Amino acid sequence: MAGGVGVVAIVTLLFCFTLSGAPEAQNAFVLKEPPVALPPVAEGSLTIHFDSLPNENMSAIVKVLGDQLQSKSRRAEAVNGKTKLGFQVTSDFAEIVETLKNDSNYKLVEAVPEQKMIRLEATPQLMVKLAEATAIEQQKELERENLFKMHDVPSPGNEVVEVFNSYRLALLDKDGAKAVSLVDAATIALYEKDRLLALTGTKEELLQLPMMKLMQVLMYRQRMSAEELKTMDGASIFHHGIEQGWIAADTVKNLSTHSSTVILNQAKVGISVNGRPSGYSYSFNREGGQWKFNPVGVMDIVQKSLATLAEQQGLSETDFVCQVVEFVTNQPVTEETWKPIIE
Repeated sequence: MAGGVGVVAIVTLLFCFTLSGAPEAQNAFVLKEPPVALPPVAEGSLTIHFDSLPNENMSAIVKVLGDQLQSKSRRAEAVNGKTKLGFQVTSDFAEIVETLKNDSNYKLVEAVPEQKMIRLEATPQLMVKLAEATAIEQQKELERENLFKMHDVPSPGNEVVEVFNSYRLALLDKDGAKAVSLVDAATIALYEKDRLLALTGTKEELLQLPMMKLMQVLMYRQRMSAEELKTMDGASIFHHGIEQGWIAADTVKNLSTHSSTVILNQAKVGISVNGRPSGYSYSFNREGGQWKFNPVGVMDIVQKSLATLAEQQGLSETDFVCQVVEFVTNQPVTEETWKPIIE
């Protein structure tokens, strides 16, 4: 099995709404280093807000604060121009507040013990530090992209690899129409089935779903209006998700191919993360004479990985899914969320 970064990279291609970005108003961020742990358990979790912090500095502030708090689980997103950071910590809340209050990098604005929430302002000193860290990260990203190019030159006539590369470019460009044209009928059918579940599924029915599917359905209900779910179909939802940037395109840059196997009308492509084989492969089907990508083909593998993460966090699979959905959408999963839209 691949490491945490590999799992996240593979997952981000599965569903527009799962473990990935958010609408442009939120620009959810997935940290590459250290490997992402999902998500912090309720006990021991800490939320830190910055009212004004450039998005390009988000990776740096997560690392700086995460290292300072000795947190192994770190997440960040931008909501309405404000930065929201999540950490799993072992230190006492009051102790953390006192530490940050005495740190010249921050100005303490507010601390709410009941919510385990701290609001900070970045000092000029911190902004300089973040700018330097961001510059280093950008240099690393350039090196990764060069590695990506070096390891990802398709073999002459390898149509399957070319389809995969085109799909990644469609994600990076947020080209929904192009992405839809490159995925197979099974992928679109799955999105349509999940749309119908979001409309009519009862709580009892949803609780029987695998983690990935439950996460997808709850994301639909949290992020889309009833009218959108009623009028769209699987293809238009997939198209919409790509254009909204709900797949973490930043992670997609680090994927490349290292092998391909074609047998009649089916093919598999071995995937590398940062130039290293991940142990995963993607499936492709030939439909109407054209190769089509099937990003949902690794669902069983990812399902097992998510179940392992939930167990490591000491959470039930349902609670784990709800925490992920709540963090990504910034909305609580309530009893209303579980009710069908159309009864």
